[in-house]
Amino acid sequence: MSLRVRHIVCLALPRLGGMGAAALRWCEGLAERGVDVELVVPETESLMVKHPLIRPWPSYLVLGNGAVFASPRKLFDDTDIVHLHYPFFGVAEFLLMIRPPKLVVVTFHMDAEPEGWRYPFVWLQRKLLQTTLLRNATRLQVSSFDYLNHSSAANLYRENPAKWDELPFFIDETLFIPAEKARGEGIHALFVGVLDRAHAFKGIEHVLEALSLVPSVSLTIIGDGDRRAALEERVRTMRLADRVTFLGKVSQENLIRAYQQADVFLFPSTSRAEAFGLVALEAQACGTPVIASNLPGVRTVVRDGETGILIEPGSTAALVEALKRIEADPAWLERAGKLARAHVEANYRRDTLLDRQIAIYTRLCESLS
Repeated sequence: MSLRVRHIVCLALPRLGGMGAAALRWCEGLAERGVDVELVVPETESLMVKHPLIRPWPSYLVLGNGAVFASPRKLFDDTDIVHLHYPFFGVAEFLLMIRPPKLVVVTFHMDAEPEGWRYPFVWLQRKLLQTTLLRNATRLQVSSFDYLNHSSAANLYRENPAKWDELPFFIDETLFIPAEKARGEGIHALFVGVLDRAHAFKGIEHVLEALSLVPSVSLTIIGDGDRRAALEERVRTMRLADRVTFLGKVSQENLIRAYQQADVFLFPSTSRAEAFGLVALEAQACGTPVIASNLPGVRTVVRDGETGILIEPGSTAALVEALKRIEADPAWLERAGKLARAHVEANYRRDTLLDRQIAIYTRLCESLS
């Protein structure tokens, strides 16, 4: 059966983020399976990187995770299924406010947790519209039921659990693979994340504070953004420049090498805006254990005491304790790294999850015939 699927997401290259990365990976995998698929994103001046599956959509307004599309009704043309990655303010309201004319699958990624003046608008949308919007979807997906049960959509899930599918995001475990680690003195840690104000919840400040308290730890930071210069200055002020290296954006090959060489990956996010953790999955696929915040969703990706260590969100003291714990037991790193790779192979294989996604689409289409 030939499938035509249009994914819609609020972020794309080069301003990708976790939501955009997950959506693009789904589209790339589906295209390899013969699905006629495209990823619609808001058209902006910064959308410079070309991709054969990405279709910029003319937009009157683009602001954060929101946009106003021109001719939004055409999103339903020439496709069997529209797959919306939520939240996408403005576009979600149009697609779901009335019963859609075609099949609409919604992936509920997370509760948006904006700061400042945006928060009241997001809060009102969540209270007044979100339940109606999600009820009007044909099918609902989430990366983990753990996150869903602690989210603003929890009541909707309890109301009709049969409408939801748990479908984790994935990475290509054939590319992200372990390599022999050159163990040296101390602990070499890695942080990967966008260094901008919108991703302040990634917890990089706690990482730097912890580093100042554990002199044996060195750190590589991969990522870029409008806060990078301020973070580099902070590193100099804290006299950590000899132990902290900023690499900026790197190629996938160099990213994989960084995961493989690190002793531990740091993922200390501080809020429910973090719902999964693709980078934590990538690190584990490369045989690198993870210190991560004990947040809903994240704790399904990282298994406490097995593939990593879960810590209290926002706690520098807990991060310091975890670093000292692995420093005192280097053999644990090797054991945890092997378990981390096995965890990815057992639960996040790319082909397995693509099979499940295509099966969901096929069942929905067959239900109409």
